[in-house]
Amino acid sequence: MTMFTVNAKGQITLGKDLAKHLSVRPGGKVVVEKLPEGRLVLSAVPSTGDISAAFGFVKRKGGPSLSLEDINNFTTRAGQASGDNSAHDPSMALHKIDTTS
Repeated sequence: MTMFTVNAKGQITLGKDLAKHLSVRPGGKVVVEKLPEGRLVLSAVPSTGDISAAFGFVKRKGGPSLSLEDINNFTTRAGQASGDNSAHDPSMALHKIDTTS
């Protein structure tokens, strides 16, 4: 059993262990169901898989967003360092999508 301290705003912090148990990451959602006798049930809200959830994922704090070229270069170097030969297979690379047609 885990005990929480409620702060002045009426908030609690889950902590890493409970967030991991719920499979909740920063920015994730949880729902609270009120039960009789002052009890609560806390449940994770499943991800919708909406692409907008990924916006900003490759943004560096205090820096520019990563381009597809930056991501390709990084994954290629990481793959080469790990001995993964698919990293320099051009068919495995991310490609810029032409949105002009």
